[in-house]
Amino acid sequence: MRKILIIGGYGRFGARLVRLLADEPELELIIAGRSKQKAQALCAEPAAATLTPLSFERGHDPAGQIARLQPEVVVDAAGPFQTYGKAPYTVPEAALRAGAHYLDLADAPGFVAGVAGLNTLALEAGRMAISGASSVPALSFAAARTLKPALASVETYTGGISPSPHARVGLSVIKAIASYAGRPISIIRDGKPCEAFGLIDSMYHNIRFDDADPLGLRRFSLVDVPDLLLARQIFPGLKALWFGAAPQPELGHSALTAMAWLVRLKLLPSLVPFARLMEPAASHMNWGEQRGGMFIRLTGLDHAGKHAGVSWNLIAEGDSGPSIPSIPAAALIKRLLTGEAPAPGARPAHKALELADFEPFFQSLSIRHGIVPD
Repeated sequence: MRKILIIGGYGRFGARLVRLLADEPELELIIAGRSKQKAQALCAEPAAATLTPLSFERGHDPAGQIARLQPEVVVDAAGPFQTYGKAPYTVPEAALRAGAHYLDLADAPGFVAGVAGLNTLALEAGRMAISGASSVPALSFAAARTLKPALASVETYTGGISPSPHARVGLSVIKAIASYAGRPISIIRDGKPCEAFGLIDSMYHNIRFDDADPLGLRRFSLVDVPDLLLARQIFPGLKALWFGAAPQPELGHSALTAMAWLVRLKLLPSLVPFARLMEPAASHMNWGEQRGGMFIRLTGLDHAGKHAGVSWNLIAEGDSGPSIPSIPAAALIKRLLTGEAPAPGARPAHKALELADFEPFFQSLSIRHGIVPD
């Protein structure tokens, strides 16, 4: 039996990961978190894998807990990674020292990029430590690599995620959003690095492709994601770099923007103290189509030297969308099971997977995607 320790395993994304792996009979999925009762409730679901509940406290000797379990893989699906404090890499370091691979679903730029600081330890252990095995940057850059051959050079990188209004948002996600609302975020505009403000700076995009019913024009507001750091490395010389989110319904989105303005105008120091109040409010704003989507758009010069653009668009129907952030970690674990483990070392997830790795999951869910030239 191959042990996979999933910290935050009964949370919004952790539970989705458990269900994506539940068809693997050789796995023991250890569902860990502060509440053993919640873990036990998830373990009651039918599964070919063995589901084991575990009370796990990140702040109480995580190294000792992981060493005693001896898992093959440790997955941190808890977060919010923006608020992990002065010793943010305690869990990945403990995993590597215990001889385990490490994955997380982080979307905090500094955390995802900083995991490279564990590279020497990971190489010595002969294990991988991959941060950001989620929608960003794992899926977003897999999409960007699919688009790149259409262009001789890339000048702009733009992306966005628009979740379904019926996708329930957990407290860790609310805290992550609150951490940068109204705060300056580094982007590139008009060929120059500059700052814009989280959840305030906006653009519009219609997620669509030929054989799908489009989501329609939606307002996307700036969010702080690893792509805003990593795209500068992958596509040097960018003239524009931006990434946003379009929460639905628009009424709730507008309320978030208004609250972000309170921070921007220094009427509030941060929205983080209000996260627990924001969570139930977000869960009650659940009207509208049960559809969500994502896009990545590149522009630049084509191979004839003309200005061109191309976008990758994804549409998730029904309850499929909330599974997307967990798919990259599931794909990497399934690769381990087939003996195709990524090379040892600690690094962000932006080069870990290709779109083909996502396809089996998309096909099992109501998720479709397509490429649209400008």
